[in-house]
Amino acid sequence: MAALPTCLLILALIQGSVQLNCNNCSSQTIPTASHVRKLMSALFLKSYDKNVIPMLWNNETLYVDLQFSLIQLPEFDEVAGTLLLIMKMKVRWLDEYIVLNYLPKTHLLMEIDLQSDDIWLPPVTVFNSVSSLTPLIKGGYDATLTLTNGQVDLNIGIVTKTGCTVDTTDFPFDEQTCEIMFTPWGYQSHEVEFLPTTTYARTDQFVENQEWELLSSSINTTSLSNRSILSLSITVKRRPIYFMINMIIPVVLLGVLNSLSFVLPPTAGERMGFATNIFLTFAVYLTILSQNLPETSKPMSNMVYYLVIMLSVSSLTTFVTILSLRIYAKEEDNTPVPWILVYIFGLLTCRLCRKSMFMPPKRKKRSESKQTLTKEMMMNDTTEVKRDLSDGASVVDDDESMVQTMEYVDEVSDDDEEEEECRYGITWTVVGKTVDKTLFLIFMSGTLIISGYYILPLLLGTTGVTTE
Repeated sequence: MAALPTCLLILALIQGSVQLNCNNCSSQTIPTASHVRKLMSALFLKSYDKNVIPMLWNNETLYVDLQFSLIQLPEFDEVAGTLLLIMKMKVRWLDEYIVLNYLPKTHLLMEIDLQSDDIWLPPVTVFNSVSSLTPLIKGGYDATLTLTNGQVDLNIGIVTKTGCTVDTTDFPFDEQTCEIMFTPWGYQSHEVEFLPTTTYARTDQFVENQEWELLSSSINTTSLSNRSILSLSITVKRRPIYFMINMIIPVVLLGVLNSLSFVLPPTAGERMGFATNIFLTFAVYLTILSQNLPETSKPMSNMVYYLVIMLSVSSLTTFVTILSLRIYAKEEDNTPVPWILVYIFGLLTCRLCRKSMFMPPKRKKRSESKQTLTKEMMMNDTTEVKRDLSDGASVVDDDESMVQTMEYVDEVSDDDEEEEECRYGITWTVVGKTVDKTLFLIFMSGTLIISGYYILPLLLGTTGVTTE
């Protein structure tokens, strides 16, 4: 029972303490809607003009800070040279009129959110826009106003479509840098100037593009025609896997197949059609490539030069294939191989080194018998001529006999030349096969060299081809 008065005393002290705290709370002034209306009336209804730069002195410069946060790159049309970009832009500047009209002893608010229609707005405009040159900041946005120093923060979302100079030299491994240029439209640099506090755009909310990879961004300022210019540079890199699978690898394989046209048997009848189809396929790929590149002469893509060269090689292959088929056709016409070709292809095929192996025995004996007969006839005719001269007889008949003998010798000489050709085994079929082997090696080596010269620097990330 003695503890009961003690508990009652403690409860009484707690109750008194709570009443004391409540009295202190009721003595504080809490801002209400009437305070906000009174503040807005004091700030904007007396002497504030939203059409005039909020600077107390006309010779001063108003500095505007722009901060960017990239959201998405939905489209980059390298053929038209345009970049479509979605991003957030935070604009910050100081409004000296608000500081002048703010009375901290009367108004209790330190910050206030208000509509952008009530204050002066910097006319931030995309200078290199391909759609319109209208200010990005318009009415209807919520602005945060810091009353103690007049700082205004405005966050807006913008969609820009700007022009971009595209360099497709290293297509499809190219990197492109595009600039979005902002300017305070209607104001010179000594009136309104951009002064960013960051040197890059934020990418924590950026949604990756399936065709282009965002590498970096930077913010720079300059002056152009006495206007302040802020440049937001975006560097993107093309994802090359699609073009490697659908263009580069097929073109290289077509170049290899183009050389294999000399391996096809000439009797198959498909050699000419095969070479023509390869040529037409190169032409189709060149058309597809031209649809994905801008129509500019400088700079041009190395892939264009590569395809044009491969197209020329394919046309040369078609032309040489026609000549090769003509060589095989001479075998059916029984046209003899010229002696100069006999020795040339005899050296190429090493048949001159092994000529005895290719001498037909029957024709060899026949040639030797003809040569022996010719010598005997000439000796007999000479003996008869001498006998007639010693007897003083007429030599007219003997002269005719000598002429016939010489004609026969010429025929035997012609036979000997034919025997010489047959001895080396050089026929038009041998000539055609040798030409096909040589052309196959030349065109295959040329295709690999050309492909390596244009493709390897792109794969290694270096520009090893100079086209200027």
